[in-house]
Amino acid sequence: MRVCFLSERPAMLTVGGLPLGTVDGFERTAELDPHDNLFCEIAPAGYLPVRFFFNEAFLHGPPPQIDLCYAREVLILSAHGFLREDPSMQIHWQRRMGGLLFTLYTQGKTALCIGAGAEMHVLPLADGFESAELYSAGELFLLEGAEAFVLFTASGEALVRSDGKVIERGHAVKAEVPYHDSLGHTALVCYEDGTLTSCTLRAARSTPASFGLALFECARIGANCTSYLAEALQGKAESLREYLGDYLAAVPTGREDEVGLIFRRRPRIYEVRYFCITLEDGKISNITPSP
Repeated sequence: MRVCFLSERPAMLTVGGLPLGTVDGFERTAELDPHDNLFCEIAPAGYLPVRFFFNEAFLHGPPPQIDLCYAREVLILSAHGFLREDPSMQIHWQRRMGGLLFTLYTQGKTALCIGAGAEMHVLPLADGFESAELYSAGELFLLEGAEAFVLFTASGEALVRSDGKVIERGHAVKAEVPYHDSLGHTALVCYEDGTLTSCTLRAARSTPASFGLALFECARIGANCTSYLAEALQGKAESLREYLGDYLAAVPTGREDEVGLIFRRRPRIYEVRYFCITLEDGKISNITPSP
């Protein structure tokens, strides 16, 4: 089995006692057999390592700090949520807003404590939120980091976690979200009450995949997507989501005529299904599962 290792932080990857080098946002690939039951360790400097045995049990139920995504001819293994080695608490700031007391701190991991009288809620955060700013967003709250943001309730429930840069705050929160692909795709998104209400795709160079990404993102949120469809498909716009299935996101695949859709199999386990896009006079005339 071909396994692609990714890590939220630069880390040393060891498999079966052999160091395979540094792994981070750029994948490091290895051929592994789950029957070998190899011991694996992903160890970033200054953080506690993530350790596991690569076997059948792991493939069906990875630990909380590992996500698995079954893609074409490869299993993508992503490590995240590393705990700092230093267990001491560091308070970054305390603020009051909407009758609540917010405390941003780091103890092992960064988190936001929300105090409401005798009640207390904790919102876990990814790295990079140590200098985050807090804003009101209608009935919700917005915590904005340098390259990511979270929309959450007064009870600490995160409704939206996303990469990207917020460009408009208030009841409607607008942000520019990167796809991290070779064509430089970004999406201008708008959230109201924690619900995605619009998504406009941008690309440095448009391809059939660009149109496919825009179409699938519109279909995912239930928006009108007829502007992307050729005349032959106009009547099928409302049934598009039913045809595609209940997917979480659309992603580039590296091919200019293909888009991948991410589906959840079970907690922490995902799969990518692929669809080919055909254009006719600048409109999508056909969508078929990739062979």
